[in-house]
Amino acid sequence: MYAQPDFYYERGKVCVFIDRLSHDAPEIQANDAEVREELEERGFKVIAIRYADDFAAQIARYPEVFSMEG
Repeated sequence: MYAQPDFYYERGKVCVFIDRLSHDAPEIQANDAEVREELEERGFKVIAIRYADDFAAQIARYPEVFSMEG
């Protein structure tokens, strides 16, 4: 398995993927799902941020990762 997250937070083993327009292609979505499921099975938290969705709302779903405190 090969995975290259856009960001990795060692504390919490968090992989963050920024899904750009190219990730709308069905074959890429299938590969993304497979790789991300494997990462989760290995104990990583996986977060996907989609280009077409509200950025602030997506970040707000994960205050334990993106909090400015602590």
